[in-house]
Amino acid sequence: MASVSPDNRGASATGSQTLTQTLEPRKSRRRSSSLLGDEIPGDTSAPAISTSRSPAARQASRTRRRKLSRQRQHGQMIPGPDNFIVWYKEMSYRHTWANPLIIMLVIIGFYLQNPTRSNWAHDFIFVAYPVSEKGPNGETLYSKGLNDGKFLFFYTLFFTFTREFIMQRLLYPLSQKMLPKATRRNKATIARFLEQAYTAMYFAVFGPFGLWVMKQTPGLWYFNTAPYWESHPNLLHTAAFKSYYLLQWSYWLQQAIVLILMLEKPRKDFKELVLHHIVTVSLISLSWRFHFTYIGLSVFITHDISDFFLATSKVLNYIDSSITGPYFIVFIGSWIYLRHYHNLWILWSVFYELPHDNMRLAWDEPYFRCLLAQVIISSLLSALQLVNIFWLYCVLRVAYRYVFNSELSDVRSEDEGGEDDEDDVGFDDDIKTPVLDETPKIQLNGETLPSPLEAHSNGIEKPKLNGKAFFESEIFTINVGEEKTYFVHSEALNNASTVLKRQVNSEMKEGKTKTIHLKDITDRPVAFSLFIQFCYFGGYGYDDAEKEDALSIHASVYVLAEKIGALDLKTIALQKATALCASARSTGASDQPVYSASLKTLQYCLADAVPIIYDGTYDANPGKMPSSLVETGVKQQGIIPVISRDGFRILLAKFAAAYIDQLRKNESFTAILQEYPAFSADILLFTMVGSQILVDEKGNLRL
Repeated sequence: MASVSPDNRGASATGSQTLTQTLEPRKSRRRSSSLLGDEIPGDTSAPAISTSRSPAARQASRTRRRKLSRQRQHGQMIPGPDNFIVWYKEMSYRHTWANPLIIMLVIIGFYLQNPTRSNWAHDFIFVAYPVSEKGPNGETLYSKGLNDGKFLFFYTLFFTFTREFIMQRLLYPLSQKMLPKATRRNKATIARFLEQAYTAMYFAVFGPFGLWVMKQTPGLWYFNTAPYWESHPNLLHTAAFKSYYLLQWSYWLQQAIVLILMLEKPRKDFKELVLHHIVTVSLISLSWRFHFTYIGLSVFITHDISDFFLATSKVLNYIDSSITGPYFIVFIGSWIYLRHYHNLWILWSVFYELPHDNMRLAWDEPYFRCLLAQVIISSLLSALQLVNIFWLYCVLRVAYRYVFNSELSDVRSEDEGGEDDEDDVGFDDDIKTPVLDETPKIQLNGETLPSPLEAHSNGIEKPKLNGKAFFESEIFTINVGEEKTYFVHSEALNNASTVLKRQVNSEMKEGKTKTIHLKDITDRPVAFSLFIQFCYFGGYGYDDAEKEDALSIHASVYVLAEKIGALDLKTIALQKATALCASARSTGASDQPVYSASLKTLQYCLADAVPIIYDGTYDANPGKMPSSLVETGVKQQGIIPVISRDGFRILLAKFAAAYIDQLRKNESFTAILQEYPAFSADILLFTMVGSQILVDEKGNLRL
């Protein structure tokens, strides 16, 4: 809800949208993004598929959704042959767990037809290679072989499915309840919360599972290093031991694959994270191939348990739990004890306990207790220890800042920059105490909007605040769509929109409930939020440099202004979009357009802005070349043709025409050209005679 209420106790807001008058800002520290103030480093930071979507992938999804939406509007609810591939791509994009589930169900279906070991699908689901030899308690033992790769493949799919499904269906709703309001709509924070919560769940299972397997393995409890060499080669294992080892291998393979795909912006410790995964997967693979699995079990356990404390510490940090600080100290203790104390003992064992009396390499036996094995194992364990030492340094630095800094800084990883949801304007739960005779300030969603002086520096040039009288006008409830509700002063609406002014006057005359319903006014709530800024300040601020969707947001504001008769807002939106396109353009030595990095970002937004403008505006002659010439003057060449075009259409077409050779290589842009022939025609016009085209003060094109 939104409210504007200057009372003597303070202005507070309830609900999802809040517009609050506050008269004197309270001096308080800016709310940190977490209690610790910094992102906790560690090896649990590998992303999931659903949290690693690139701008290009998001833009392609928008294009597919528009195509499917038009299909449904024509009454075709079930995708036809032409659109099935589009539907399937979008389904796979939105439900990243679906494809792994389908493949697993197919394999399980084949197995259920003949649920015996003779079935080719058996080794995908269960461990392979049982032998006649029995374990100390009479249990079946298993050897190793190439069919173990089937098990790895199936459970790599399994962990992909469980990770994506649990994050999307279980943990995301939980994040909307547990995360603070200030970060509840922040995509980056939500993604990290989902990743760490799932990681904590995984290690909460496999940490105790590993300890149980160690307990059941003769001689290994508790981190006893002598059996590493006495029992070598570790050729046979129980079903529990082999399952545990291969499941861990599958988990880390899945993590490494997503990381290698580089689907998201790298974090500042990305190189260390990649090195850690390379070393981990190498240790697992080589220890399995050369039968040093007892060492591998101990290394797994030390990292799994410390990773549980790491992941849960991050989760507590994200939700601003009151026990974050004490728990962080517990995490540091577990990290030092497990990752350094025990792992250094394991490394010491490699150097000093490995017997040298029978060192040889025999591939046929197999027997690999040799100098080469010692060098490889010690090198990988040393590399792992160095990465852990680096992370310990980073962790201790966070702890130092937490203990000794009076002001908690907000030093986040580079990827934690706050990729806000498109309808997020910002949250801040600070309540400020009003003092009369002060210049009013406005809060939207609890975040203070720019003051008139600040507004001027942000490109908002006409502050409309009129002091106390401004806020004494009637308060109207505006329902936008089905979810967003605002409380706005009638005077603010009267000054901003002719359409809303008529509705306000109608409500006032008839003595109604002072409620205005705008059901389909815009499909982007952030556009209406920016209109609220315009109501009070005569302009709006949107950080073009930080927001990759800036062009499409300006387009949404432009179309909204057209619908509600806010002509000044329409002009401002077009000016901002023009400035954005101009700032992205650079010229080379030959004064030709250069395809810069900012343009590469803008191209994705261009494909999103075109449908907004070409569906939401109209021209006297839309999408066609001029059929006749309108005489407005005579030159030596003859009659001057005039072509009526919407101003934003002119901007998009002219911008696209300048970079058409580069843009047409983009799949999303090509799809837009096919879907909007009017846009293609406008680009063609600028491409053919662009140098001769001028735009007059009415937005008409003149040749």
